[in-house]
Amino acid sequence: MFRSRFQNITSLLFILSLSVIPLYMILPDTVTVELTTGAKVSGTILEETNSYIKIKTEGGVEGKLEKRFIQNIQREKTSAYSVLEDAEKEFALPESSIENQIKNEGSSSKPVPEELPPLADFPKEAPKIKNELPKVIETVEAEPIKEFQEVSNPKPTEEKKTPKNHKLEILVGMGLGRYQSPGEKFTDRYQDIELNTRAQFISWPLHTGSRERLSNSFELNYYWKILSASLEYNQFRSETVHENSGFRAAGLTGFTNPFSSKGSFPESQNITKGDLALLVYSNSFIQVRPFAGMLQSEGSLNDQNSLYTMLNIGTSSLPFSGIQHRQISEHMKGWISGLKLSFPLSNNWELRLESYFISLRGNRNYDAFNPIAALQPDLVTPGESTFFLSIISERVKWKSKGNYLGFQVFYHYNNGISVWLGVSSFEWRYSVETLSNISTSWQLITSEELNRQAFLNLVAKSGNPITRSQSVEVGLMRRFEF
Repeated sequence: MFRSRFQNITSLLFILSLSVIPLYMILPDTVTVELTTGAKVSGTILEETNSYIKIKTEGGVEGKLEKRFIQNIQREKTSAYSVLEDAEKEFALPESSIENQIKNEGSSSKPVPEELPPLADFPKEAPKIKNELPKVIETVEAEPIKEFQEVSNPKPTEEKKTPKNHKLEILVGMGLGRYQSPGEKFTDRYQDIELNTRAQFISWPLHTGSRERLSNSFELNYYWKILSASLEYNQFRSETVHENSGFRAAGLTGFTNPFSSKGSFPESQNITKGDLALLVYSNSFIQVRPFAGMLQSEGSLNDQNSLYTMLNIGTSSLPFSGIQHRQISEHMKGWISGLKLSFPLSNNWELRLESYFISLRGNRNYDAFNPIAALQPDLVTPGESTFFLSIISERVKWKSKGNYLGFQVFYHYNNGISVWLGVSSFEWRYSVETLSNISTSWQLITSEELNRQAFLNLVAKSGNPITRSQSVEVGLMRRFEF
């Protein structure tokens, strides 16, 4: 009985304590998160900081959402859950049993055993709170949950690289070069044959050579898909050294005289080329581009320093001497066709080869003004001249065929700059179409002059003079892609 009464008192004390200190459990807020993408995620906030919130959806998916991706958070108001109310319901005692127990205790000093209604045992574990709240907002479907999972760990979006179809290359180079033109050798040849035929006299070169001088180049290459266009300029320079001797007729006097000339003079050639190419084959080892275009060549020779000496003029056999003034200019242009090959040796190294056929047509102008005077005028035989003047004017129309071969080795840096080493070589052979030569060394008689011009053309056409130009250069290239 005592035990039963003790249990009743314990139950009453527990109920009174709950009434004094009400227990309430505030359930977590239910929220609906609207993302910047327009998607919505509903669930319970487990953790919230200044930079993110941790949320658990009704489907049990947990994840973090960075606040920079959140457009709006809509919070739902939830009611507090009272533990006291549940406890009173769980451990409530009937009022009649309590009143009878008090009456019996007051009526007799001896407690009368009375069987009380059974009390529910206090549960060892706290009752589980059922998290069943009214659903105000619809649950998130499967697809939005997937989107929520992806947004919880956003990946930086990669920018799509637009393919660059345009490429521009600018090349400049400088080095040593040489230009060897037909020069005076062409004129000397047919004039010597003329002299040998008409007067049985001849001249011959003792020494002719050239020295390398500074050369330079400039090139533009433009690429668009499989098409490309190039514009190139090359300048070749050299210094020609010559020493000639022989016999010449002394003009109207009829005497034959030995002569010699010695000196050096500059020669230069400017070549401009433009072409269009088509990429017909390409792999990791080679690129093949056939092309066609036009080429123009401008050559010049300017001799103002050669010393000309002639002996035994007249009966006094005195030497005459003077400085020669000779100028040669040449203009040629025509078509070219060939092949460009590119070999990517590695990520940085590249080899380029270029070869093409040349077909040109143009003209050459040669003008010589050679005054000579007696070195000792006072010893000249009275009545004979102490001064002579030789003038030559030559006009030639001719065509030529030849070829070009060149290669360049490139080292490409990652910033679009490259260094290169290149070798180039031009060569073409002439074929004379027409020639005219006016010289004061002969009397200008119409019939004889016509025969002379025909003879000179016949002799000139029998030869094939050659032009050669070579250079070795180093340079820089800048590449632009857009």
